[in-house]
Amino acid sequence: MPFLTIVGLGVGFVAIRPRPNMPGMRRVRWGPGRIAAAVGFVLSSGGLFQEFVVRRFDLSPYGFNPEPFPSLWENNALCVGTAIAAAWGLLVLAGRWKPTQGWRETLGLGLGSLWLANLLWATVLKHLAQF
Repeated sequence: MPFLTIVGLGVGFVAIRPRPNMPGMRRVRWGPGRIAAAVGFVLSSGGLFQEFVVRRFDLSPYGFNPEPFPSLWENNALCVGTAIAAAWGLLVLAGRWKPTQGWRETLGLGLGSLWLANLLWATVLKHLAQF
């Protein structure tokens, strides 16, 4: 899902970027939407950076081989979807599932829902559709 990864990078950057009138990052309560956007941003950018380094510098003698692009996008989507599901599950278990007000929260909730729908499709529904 290259589209979801690219959108996730943009939404994640917007969601975690501090506004000028925002208090310090330690005093801000993050809702599930902003957490989903931050998780998607960190994991997507980390995976893409690693793949860029492997493709830019020939690291095949050291055992790092570049993956084909469709496999790269699918592995990234599975990692991000699983991490968002884990983060949201921990929020629910800790009793901290309280969405805040604002469009960043709503955008993050929508993006997190898309990542989870993609995870559901890749792990369950795609295999059921093959029968």
